[in-house]
Amino acid sequence: MKIIEWQSVESRSKRLNNPVALTIGVFDGIHIGHQRLIQNIVSEPGTESVVVTFRINPQCILAEKTYKGDIFTIKQKLEQLEKYGVSTAVLIDFSLKFSKMSAKTFFESLVAAFMIRKIVVGKYFNFGRQREGGVNTLTTLADMYGYHLHRVDPVFYQEERVSSTRIRYAVAAGHIFQAGKMLGRPFALDLTGVKPEETAEGQRIYLKNQFVQVLPAYGSYSGRITGSKGVFETNIEINDNELRLQNPHGLGHNEIQSIEFADE
Repeated sequence: MKIIEWQSVESRSKRLNNPVALTIGVFDGIHIGHQRLIQNIVSEPGTESVVVTFRINPQCILAEKTYKGDIFTIKQKLEQLEKYGVSTAVLIDFSLKFSKMSAKTFFESLVAAFMIRKIVVGKYFNFGRQREGGVNTLTTLADMYGYHLHRVDPVFYQEERVSSTRIRYAVAAGHIFQAGKMLGRPFALDLTGVKPEETAEGQRIYLKNQFVQVLPAYGSYSGRITGSKGVFETNIEINDNELRLQNPHGLGHNEIQSIEFADE
């Protein structure tokens, strides 16, 4: 999968000359609703699939005091996009300056960089300054720029719409089973760059403030360690300030890549 930085799109120094099917969004967690959007562009005949997304969630900046944390790190997001067969990911570094970009300017940058044949978005999609652009905007522009617009309806779980916000609240409340059902996979913490302390009993202690991801509520959880030596069962304890992980196999901290919470 190719990675393109938004700066090169905005400066128009990068252009893909092959027809593309494109979708746009934060895609935090790449939940079962997001997966429908991605599957739609990947399966479009005669096109390359392009996902335009953010390196960090805009809410980290726009709602810093209330934001609960990401479901995915950027590493996890890119791994999943590649797994689903996406050809190219465009990464935007969100900032207050970027938030002031008009929908028109944003869209013009995309059509200058890509030969767009299809755009796939959700029912509630918005873009541009103060969310001024949306599905109606893209519908109006479709005839002018010659692309097909496909709108994907929301996906529901337990009679409520699946969203990244809902999943964050489920994880934060310790509802790991529900979060996993909406994600379509178990919730997992990325341990890349997170350094633990080790106790004499063989536990790993990770300070909670090292994580950019939303953390489950205080309590005990079963899970799996994924690392360079395979996958191992483990127990996880979360309290006020730290996450404690059983490490019965004595793995070094660089050998543990992620913790997957069992959705039981």
